[in-house]
Amino acid sequence: MDMSHQALPAAPAAADIGFARYCAALWRHRGSLLAWVGICTLAGLAYAQFAAPHYQAVATVQIEYQRGIVRLDEADNGRPLPPPEAITEMQLLTSRRVVGEVVDALGLDLSVTPRRLPLLGDWLARRHEAGSADIATARFGLGHYGWGGERLRIASLTVPDALYGQPLTLRAEAPDRFVLSDAQGTQLLEGRLGQPASAGALHLDIAQLRAYPGTEFILVKQRREVAVQALQDRLSVSERGKRSGILSIQLQDSDPGRAQRILQGIVEAYVRQDVARNADESTQQLAFLRHELPQVSQRLTEGRQALDAYQRRQGSIAIGEEARSLLRQAVDLDAQLSALEVERLGLALRFTPTHPLYQTLLARRQVLNQQRQVLQRRLGKLPETQQELLRRQREVEAADKLYALMSKRIQELSVVRAGTVSDVRIIDDAYVQTAPVYPKKPLLILSALLFGCLAGGAWVYLRASLERGIEDADALERLGLPLLATLPLATRRELGGWQAASDSSYQEALRTLRTSLAFTRTEARNDLLLITSASPAAGKSTVALQLARVLADGGTRVLLVDADLRRGRLHRRLQLPRRPGLTDVLAGLATAEEAIQPTGLPELDCLVGGTRPPNPAELLLSPRCTELLRELQHHYDLIILDTPPVLAVTDAVLLAAQAGTSLLVTRHGCNTAKEIEATLRQFAHSGLVLQGAVLNAVPPEPFARGTRGVLTG
Repeated sequence: MDMSHQALPAAPAAADIGFARYCAALWRHRGSLLAWVGICTLAGLAYAQFAAPHYQAVATVQIEYQRGIVRLDEADNGRPLPPPEAITEMQLLTSRRVVGEVVDALGLDLSVTPRRLPLLGDWLARRHEAGSADIATARFGLGHYGWGGERLRIASLTVPDALYGQPLTLRAEAPDRFVLSDAQGTQLLEGRLGQPASAGALHLDIAQLRAYPGTEFILVKQRREVAVQALQDRLSVSERGKRSGILSIQLQDSDPGRAQRILQGIVEAYVRQDVARNADESTQQLAFLRHELPQVSQRLTEGRQALDAYQRRQGSIAIGEEARSLLRQAVDLDAQLSALEVERLGLALRFTPTHPLYQTLLARRQVLNQQRQVLQRRLGKLPETQQELLRRQREVEAADKLYALMSKRIQELSVVRAGTVSDVRIIDDAYVQTAPVYPKKPLLILSALLFGCLAGGAWVYLRASLERGIEDADALERLGLPLLATLPLATRRELGGWQAASDSSYQEALRTLRTSLAFTRTEARNDLLLITSASPAAGKSTVALQLARVLADGGTRVLLVDADLRRGRLHRRLQLPRRPGLTDVLAGLATAEEAIQPTGLPELDCLVGGTRPPNPAELLLSPRCTELLRELQHHYDLIILDTPPVLAVTDAVLLAAQAGTSLLVTRHGCNTAKEIEATLRQFAHSGLVLQGAVLNAVPPEPFARGTRGVLTG
């Protein structure tokens, strides 16, 4: 038939691969999926084994919320402030003031680590330190690495601004001598153990050096604010229960002892600063009262002197019982107003005018002022001499009462400050959990396993969505290529050996192909059957081998020729020696009788590929190849040529010119319409025709529709 006409386009593939197609793709690429799972799981196992363990230190404190401002007036004396939220104490606990004190005390702005062998160095060092306190000897001749047991304790290190955050290398030259270099290897200074060394703004004092000569340590000096921020980020504070006042503090570190020291230092620093904060409140009030007391005393003295002078000038003045009652009320109001003013000035040191306590004090003062105005109007009705006398007496008595109240508060605050305790109580000192919190090996391995499944599934989905091949006979018919047979997916038992089950669906499909070929070959010019494919992995070699077996079972004398001189593998499947073969016969190194080898079936022989030649196309074009094929047709009923893919090399087209029948094997879901069209054009350009096609590796239901093959057919 004429294949030179333009083929119709194939039906477009669906945008969604569908669940059934995806399941089939998972089965087809199960090897790759298992490889993803295995690689990810092994990576998780390796990481869980070699990753540095992190330990968690935990401490518990209780906030008792006993602080409060004590008022000067007796009506509100001892009223505490409402308890603050736990978030306030959490922020104080992780404040730069508390954390910075620990950074300074423990020198956390400096990190010192021995240089380790990449990947395995830390793990080897941990194994050595777990079993011995000695310094591990160098391995593999790498003396500049530390292998476990090295110690370097630095008393002080000061670096210029340019070296902050930069790695410095300290190399032990001798048990008591060292050299310090920068990241580029430039020597900065050298010195001896216990003797401070300096070079410009760089100062280094080493207190302990325990390492073999040549061992290197990495030193990184951070700015204080950077080290404080790094420690703040590692701290975790939470409240146990709502408004319980019990805080749990956690810190993780690779060194359990260091984690415990850091966390215990933070808790103790927080307690000390809380005591200082409580004492500061009493100290501020005490300082304010002591500052105001001399002024009140001076006002009292001046008022008494003015009252005595007025009484001497005016003589005795009769004061009625009503006037005395008004005087007592006025004195009480003045004393309360004076006490409120002193308290207002004290609150102004700690709060803004919008604070609720400040606003409450102003409201009380306004009420007292209104009462004072009413009393002042009543006093204004008295005679002028009585008014003046009462005014002076009121000033003296109010000042005297205020002086006594302030003196009493000074004594009380002195006692309070002397006995100030913290509102924070340490319930549990910092302790380290025995088991590392990271990595959690079972969870990590399970996560790696799940990640491998997801990654492998995503890879299969991507590959299945990108590879949209021919999946039915209609698509091949639209391309103008008749379908001779459809071969289902086959198991390894159906594909391997000569004892395959004869009643399987795959064997029945091969018999159908044998029948279709019998009708197709009725008009063939010779007994050469060429089997090829558009691209690799279509299963053409398997189809050629299984078809040869079925034909031989039917009594046909068959010769199977491995014409893929580049990558032929029929000798492996038939377990035959590779040479001599077709290449050796064409090159004149062996005869056809010497190269043809019997198989397990009496009616089937095989001519393997032989030695791989540097010029396979030239050998296939040689007259010797034509003569060989013509000669072999006298001894066999059918010669099957297994050739390379058409789109890969031109060998198949060269042999198709001599073959009477040419068959194209396409893999279900793999070979696209464009590949088939390109193959047809290759044959048409040479004036050749493909007599038919085989759709290989069609999956069973429910994956037959919209899916691709699974096993290599």
